[in-house]
Amino acid sequence: MEQTAYEIRVTDNPEKLDAGKYLQSGKISGNQTFGIQYSGKPLKSFTRYFWKVRVWDQNDKVSEWSASS
Repeated sequence: MEQTAYEIRVTDNPEKLDAGKYLQSGKISGNQTFGIQYSGKPLKSFTRYFWKVRVWDQNDKVSEWSASS
């Protein structure tokens, strides 16, 4: 499988990730897997954030969402 795109969800409460209350990157073309710089709305200082990611392959098949981190 070759990654061709990814999408990230970010929130300050892990329960919000499953409740639809999060910042979302939308589908971003690219095969980068680390060192991705956040480019969404400004995040608050001294706040713990949680995220999930999913990827698309060369056949435009999307993966399941990752576990939250």
